[in-house]
Amino acid sequence: MKERVLTDDKISSFAIYLKNEEKSKNTIEKYIRDVKLFFAYVKSAEITKEKVIAYKNKLICDNYTIRSVNSMIASINSLFVKIKTF
Repeated sequence: MKERVLTDDKISSFAIYLKNEEKSKNTIEKYIRDVKLFFAYVKSAEITKEKVIAYKNKLICDNYTIRSVNSMIASINSLFVKIKTF
């Protein structure tokens, strides 16, 4: 099984995917910003469900609103769904 690690290349591929899907410039910027924040959190560690849950809890502890947290997690989930390596 391939290790599920987020890389700059995967983030770049995701940005290209979003552009090809004709997402707005603002949407692309938001999704990439959210994914990069998650990338900074996990660094080069393997991505697991537990890491995503821990990140969500961190955002809540950092006083993000639930709406913002859910939006950020949706961006991350979109990456995982669209980039088939996850």
